Amino acid sequence: MLFNEPSAFVDLGYLEGTHAPGRKSLVDFLRASHTVNLAQGEGFRALKSVRPSARVGTAFSMSPCEAATNSEEDKLAAERAHAITNLWFLDPALKGRYPDALAFLRRPSWASSQAISKR
Repeated sequence: MLFNEPSAFVDLGYLEGTHAPGRKSLVDFLRASHTVNLAQGEGFRALKSVRPSARVGTAFSMSPCEAATNSEEDKLAAERAHAITNLWFLDPALKGRYPDALAFLRRPSWASSQAISKR
């Protein structure tokens, strides 16, 4: 296993600040999660290069995200919540990119120049 629930340790350490390193910063959360996503891809490739038949993966935590009402505003909010809660770590691992619902966060100044490449 590469990571156990990366959204949990990155969120708690960099956004909520209840775990080490105790930060409470959206920018730090985004940087840390991007680093974890890059490491996940690199780890996958490294393990597969020495043992192609290895079963390699990450344990992802998922949560339901439903709109509070049928309004378009609530539906869009639920879509964004689903993207950051469930897809922020899953899409890079499976698709090599961040979720479409969070396109406004793509290639921001906080991201490294290293791209996430599809496995």
